[in-house]
Amino acid sequence: MSIVINPDKEFINIRIYYVEEPKDQGISVFSFIKNKDEFKVWTEKDYKTEEDLIKEKLLENPTMQHNPQNPVQIPKDANDGKIIREIHSSWRRMTWAETNQVWSQCLKQIAGKDGAPKVDFDGIKYRELKLKKCLKGWNVRDDSGNPIPLTPESIDNLIPEAARELLDNFEKVTETTTEKE
Repeated sequence: MSIVINPDKEFINIRIYYVEEPKDQGISVFSFIKNKDEFKVWTEKDYKTEEDLIKEKLLENPTMQHNPQNPVQIPKDANDGKIIREIHSSWRRMTWAETNQVWSQCLKQIAGKDGAPKVDFDGIKYRELKLKKCLKGWNVRDDSGNPIPLTPESIDNLIPEAARELLDNFEKVTETTTEKE
């Protein structure tokens, strides 16, 4: 892999698993599955992946065909609602120019303790802009099964836990770490 990024080719695909647990108050809590041990805990509670449920549906109805452009829809109440959902996301690292552009948008001038102007970095703004700049595709659908287009507005409307999970997974794959994996 070259150290020069080709913006049209170099995509990183990341799959994230999660479980939606409806609560009595009319909201849902989302649990993101971070490793194989957590995945095993959910499957031991009889949760099944969307992929497994689709395979079962195709086995039950051999005339049905799986088409990635128009995927088989799994109703929310399938398997008694015990579904491990998947987000497939496609990313691209920022180029040097894009990084500088994003960084410059995150600098703000504030008054220092002595009243003199001081430059401060807005880390929250940086993460927001990085998510919007680097996330290039996803398979997110609404409750009716319709694809939700990837736009800055749809990213703004993510639940905070999902936005953090998406960006954290991208950073885990693309950034240098001192931990041994």
